[in-house]
Amino acid sequence: MGCSVARYTEDPKVYQSWGHSTLVDPLAKVVATCKEEPAIIYGDIDVNLIDETRNSIPCQFQKRKDIYIVDLAK
Repeated sequence: MGCSVARYTEDPKVYQSWGHSTLVDPLAKVVATCKEEPAIIYGDIDVNLIDETRNSIPCQFQKRKDIYIVDLAK
C-alpha cells in the first residue's frame, strides 16, 4: 500500500504532492487507486499470495552457503 498526501491546490507555493494513493497486490496488480484529491480506498488482497509470490522468486534459494555463513540468530 502506498499512501500519498492529497494535493493542496489553493497555494502553489506550498509543496505539491502527486497524490494517487494505491493498493497493489504481491504480483504488482493494482487493486485500488485514487486521484490527487482526498479519498479513502478499499481493496482485498489474498495474503496467501504473499508466500506464493516469495517462493516463486528464486533468489531466496540461490544462497551460496559454501562461500559465507548465514547466521539467522542476529
